Amino acid sequence: MKTSLMRGLLVLILVAGTMTLAQSGGIKLRYGFEKGKVYRYRTSMEFFNVALPPGKEVSAKPSAEMGIGISLSVVPGSSTAGKEWKIVADTVGMRATGPDGASRVVAFEQLRGKSMELLTDDRGVPRGVQAVEPSALNQTRELGFELFSRDLLYIMLIFPQFPEKSVETNESWRFSWSDTVSRGGQHITFTRDTECKVVGQARVGGQTCNKIAYTVHTRFRGQTASGETTATGTLYCSEGGIPLKSEAVMKTLITAGGSQTIQRRTVNTTLE
Repeated sequence: MKTSLMRGLLVLILVAGTMTLAQSGGIKLRYGFEKGKVYRYRTSMEFFNVALPPGKEVSAKPSAEMGIGISLSVVPGSSTAGKEWKIVADTVGMRATGPDGASRVVAFEQLRGKSMELLTDDRGVPRGVQAVEPSALNQTRELGFELFSRDLLYIMLIFPQFPEKSVETNESWRFSWSDTVSRGGQHITFTRDTECKVVGQARVGGQTCNKIAYTVHTRFRGQTASGETTATGTLYCSEGGIPLKSEAVMKTLITAGGSQTIQRRTVNTTLE
């Protein structure tokens, strides 16, 4: 009798567990930016560079620091099927330190107020990028990237592409992107693979967030240089679909002219 009772209890426990899982349906990740509201993000980066003769290690001192401030808003009139995010550069600045220890500050004032419009869906899948002022693309190439392109979202490491279906904790999803751009008189092909997973929850700024771990692997190849970058970090996204904070470390190996250079970056982005 006791055995039958135990078996019955075990069946009830298993059934209850199955019902709980079925009802939970996993975690459905979607962006929840509201129309008419402005979201201001600030990114700070530290760069560590060193040429790599045999036996040399990466310098412990940063060679440059960079700050990017943007405002993001949803364009009025965007349909539910697709959202147009308008992204405006509030500030772009860099402090570089030379081998002699002297530093210089560059404030890219010509970029202040420049903007782009990114057409996407609520999962963050890009459908098109349009610079409102195309000349701004040329002005930012000296920074090593095009500010008004999807590169901006990658550099800030805060707007990943969410999966179509709901996911469970520690279930991974992946997405890829490739493109060819012209820089410095040569064509460079980029291939980027990203893997993400929700590893738990955390409190940020009084809000409950999904804690998303990510790894981004980028390969690039041109006529005279090639390399790869690996970024690993964590994104904290509110349950309402607003990214609040991203922290990452990026390591880049560049091969050009028979020599190699390692670049390491720490990247921190926060919603102000």
